[in-house]
Amino acid sequence: SINKPAAYAVQHTIRVSRVHRNFLETLFCFAISPSVLFLAMASKKRKSHDIAARGYCETASCWMCLEEGPDESGKHLRRDCSCRGESAGFAHLSCLVTYAVKKNENWDGRELDQFIGPWVVCPHCCQPYQNELSLDLADSFVTYVEETHPGDEWKLVEALIHKLDLAVGFQKAQEVACKILHTIERMKSSDTPLAPRIREIEGTVYCRLGCISFQEGTVESARAAVEYLEKFRDISNANGSDIGVAMAEANIAFAKSKYKGESNVSKEELVANHKKLYEKFVAALGESAQHSIESGINYAGSLWSANQGVEAKELLAELVAKSKQVHGQDHRLTKIAAFLLDDMQS
Repeated sequence: SINKPAAYAVQHTIRVSRVHRNFLETLFCFAISPSVLFLAMASKKRKSHDIAARGYCETASCWMCLEEGPDESGKHLRRDCSCRGESAGFAHLSCLVTYAVKKNENWDGRELDQFIGPWVVCPHCCQPYQNELSLDLADSFVTYVEETHPGDEWKLVEALIHKLDLAVGFQKAQEVACKILHTIERMKSSDTPLAPRIREIEGTVYCRLGCISFQEGTVESARAAVEYLEKFRDISNANGSDIGVAMAEANIAFAKSKYKGESNVSKEELVANHKKLYEKFVAALGESAQHSIESGINYAGSLWSANQGVEAKELLAELVAKSKQVHGQDHRLTKIAAFLLDDMQS
C-alpha cells in the first residue's frame, strides 16, 4: 500500500496534471509555436531511443505478480514513469490495470483524485505515466468505467478528459471530445445543477479542440480554432474565470492574425508570457516537477526564438540537470531538454 505522504503526492500530481496541463495548452499553445515545434522535433527524433531504453527489461520482474518475462497474453514488462534502476517500477500492463481496478473497488467515494490516480500516476515514484503506457492505461480506464459504472456520467467524463489530454491527432481528439460533450449534455438535462468541475471540463474540451485545430496549420483550421476558443471564452465568462477569458481572448487574437496573414504577437510578449507561466509552475510545484520542466523547455524555446541564445542555453542546462536528478537520464523530458541544448550549442 502507499503511505500517506506518497498518497498526498499522488493526489496533488493528479490535481495539478488536470489543471496545469490544460492551462499550459490553452494560454500558450498558439503563441509559442517555435518552442512547440522544438518539443515535437525532439520527441520525434528521440522516440526510437526511448522505446529501446524504457520499453521492457528481460531481467526484471513485475512488482505486482513478481513474474519475469511476458504475461499470459504475451505482453512484456513495461516501465514508463520516473522510476529508475535495473528493476524498480517494471510491471505488466495487465497487472497495472488489475491494481487500478482494485484501488477503485476500495475507493471510499470521497476524493475523486483517489479514483483517477491509479490509472495516471505510478504509485512508486508518484509521477505520471507517459508515452504509450499512459495511452494504454487511459484506454483501459475508459473501458473500465464504461463496463463497471455504466450509469455514472461523472466518472465517464473524468476518464474521457484524461484520454483527451493524451489524444494525438485531430480526428482522435475530436472523437473523444464529442463523446465528452454528449455526456455533459445528458447531465445538463437532469434536475441536478451542473457541478463546477463539469463546467470546467466542458470549457477544457473546447480549449483542446481549439489548440488541435490550430495545429493543423490551414486557414480553415484556424477559423475552426477561433470558433472553439470563443466557446471556451463564453464558458469561462459564465464560470467567472477571468484567467480563462484572458487566455481565450489572447489565443483568439493570435489565431485570427494567422488566417488574416499577419501576427500581432511579438517575440518579447512570448518570452514574457513564458517566463510568467514557468514561474507559476515553479512556485506551485517546485523546480523539478514534470510540468515545471515542460514549461521551462517552452520558455527556453521562446528565448531562443527571440535571439536570447545565452539565456536559453543556461536555462536548458539547468532543466537537464534537474530532470536527470529527479526523473532519470532516460526520461522523456530529460532527453528532450538535452537534445535541444545540444542542438542550440551546435
